[in-house]
Formats: sequence, C-alpha cells, structure tokens
Amino acid sequence: MSKNSLTTAFVLILAVLFFSACDEIIPKFSDTPKITFDKVRIGQEATRRDTLYISIKFQDGDGDIGREANTDTSWNYRIIPYKKFRGEFIPVVFEDAESERIWTQGTIIPVLKPDGRKGPIEGTMTQIILGTTQVEEFPLLPEDSMKFLFNDIVKFKIQIKDQAGHLSNEVESDEVQILKPR
Repeated sequence: MSKNSLTTAFVLILAVLFFSACDEIIPKFSDTPKITFDKVRIGQEATRRDTLYISIKFQDGDGDIGREANTDTSWNYRIIPYKKFRGEFIPVVFEDAESERIWTQGTIIPVLKPDGRKGPIEGTMTQIILGTTQVEEFPLLPEDSMKFLFNDIVKFKIQIKDQAGHLSNEVESDEVQILKPR
C-alpha cells in the first residue's frame, strides 16, 4: 500500500469516528419527562421571611416542558407537602366547607425552550415558596390553607407535566425542619 493510500484510509477512519461520535453528543431522553430530587433548604431573606427552596433535576426528550402562563390555568409543576406526625409523614390537609382535602400546590413552569424547536432538554429547576416569621407559623400559599409550625419536620412530593400532558415520575424531597429565625 502506498503512503497516499494509508493517509487516505487514516483520514477516512478519523472522519467516520468523528461523525459517529457526533451522534452521541445529542442526548436521547424519553419524551415523558424524568425528574430526580436535587435538594431542599430553608433560607431567611433580608425581610425576615423564611424561604423554602426545592430543587429538582429534569430531562425531556422533545423539550416541551413549560408553557406561557396565560395559555392554560392547570398546573405543570405539582408539589404536595407532608408533615411528620408521631414519627410518620402524613399529607397536609386543610378543611373547607365541603371536606378535608390534601393540600396541593400547582404552579406553572415557564417555557424552557423559547425557540420552540423539538429536541432534548435537561437541567435543574428550583421552586421557591415564601413564608413568614412574624407569627409562630410558617404558612405556605395559599395563606388560608395550611400552616407549618416552627420545629415541624416536613418533606414534599413533586411531579411535572409537559405540554403533551406526559406526567413525570414523582419524587420525594429530603426532610427539612422549620426553624425559628435568629
């Protein structure tokens, strides 16, 4: 084999390896969103309000997570709080005129791919929930629904939904204790 033939064969092999590796650069995720719990923490803002930060990691194969706030009123990020009571976690309920119901906070994730092109997407999102420390309670929105007392131990279940209506798996946060501000 001549030197030119060896060089051409080597360049072709490198080109094939390069282009086959390009396929691997684009991740392949399911079109149904997948989430994993990342972290939960409580911080105190300068306004002396406790703030709860709940972070999850997400993956979606077609990138259709999020929507414009005015296009639909249903949730695409759901969080259910649990409170430790006598050693067991129970869902937080509130009473209304009809019955006791499990408190669910549904919020809207904004569009994460504003260009609208289909394709895989992954990242981390953090839900922020404000409370107050002006009384001996830590209320979460809506204000009349439930109260956490200081020293309560809580955790949360989280699920997201994409624009096609695919529900992600449900994840559970670590436990966190509601502490009095200093």
